[in-house]
Amino acid sequence: MEIFISGDACISIYTALCPAKDTRPMALEILWEMWQRGRKLSKRDWTLLRVAVVACVHDIYFGRLFFGDPDTQQVLWDTDARPSDATYLALRAQAPIYVKKAVWDACSTPLRNSSTWATVNYIEGQRE
Repeated sequence: MEIFISGDACISIYTALCPAKDTRPMALEILWEMWQRGRKLSKRDWTLLRVAVVACVHDIYFGRLFFGDPDTQQVLWDTDARPSDATYLALRAQAPIYVKKAVWDACSTPLRNSSTWATVNYIEGQRE
């Protein structure tokens, strides 16, 4: 399943995967730092338990963030999120990312039929 990510979310995900020195924080990184500070000040540990892509309407994906108790894995609250933003937060929190079966069945594409496959082949060809 291909979900195209651009802009600040793309840069934030790249920075999370490939840290660089002396970069200015993007909006998602500021959100992450605020959340981490709030967790320290709070009497509860609001852990991001998981992220899910739950719907696709007119080629727009919808995600949810599930927060809760890290010991019991009980979800205490959840909220709407763009899958790109949710992916960044999941990477930082080391939380799993799920895709609802109905979304997967309707939107998934074999890798060899995707535009990503052509890009990977192009990059690999450039390395030779």
